[in-house]
Amino acid sequence: MDIAKDREEQLRYSGKIVGDDTKEHPFWMEGNAVYFSHRYYSKSISDITHFKYEMERGLFGCYCGDRSSPIIDRYLNGPKLYDVTWDSDANVGYQVGAWFVAYLANIHGDDTILDFWFNTQTKKLFPENFKETFGKDYKTYIDEFESFIRNNDRSAILAILPNDA
Repeated sequence: MDIAKDREEQLRYSGKIVGDDTKEHPFWMEGNAVYFSHRYYSKSISDITHFKYEMERGLFGCYCGDRSSPIIDRYLNGPKLYDVTWDSDANVGYQVGAWFVAYLANIHGDDTILDFWFNTQTKKLFPENFKETFGKDYKTYIDEFESFIRNNDRSAILAILPNDA
């Protein structure tokens, strides 16, 4: 049995729709997909360098074909991560979303991220589930994450990535 009565409610459980609007925001769902796809592919080939390369490229590269600004600059000069939509800058949502997941995983571990997804089946909407799983609301954690990105250099940011493949 599906716990959501319609698509919008389903997206509110998963975090694709957050806040008062009904726009879809990629940071959480797609950020998890990007992070874990790189993480577990690297584990499957026993090569952590792939993971680190892809994550570094996703934040410090432009992730584009037109030589626009790097993702990190577009993020720090744009809307809050939870306000980024597919129309505003999907690559920021995907790539910075993956870094937000890396930030949380560095603090809580990969298993806690997975616990969040198991908890989506308990009929708790994203904000409640997030706060219960991670101990703070998502907006507070995003503010802390943004401060971490703003106030650290490249090597300190990369240092939060796991070293095991």
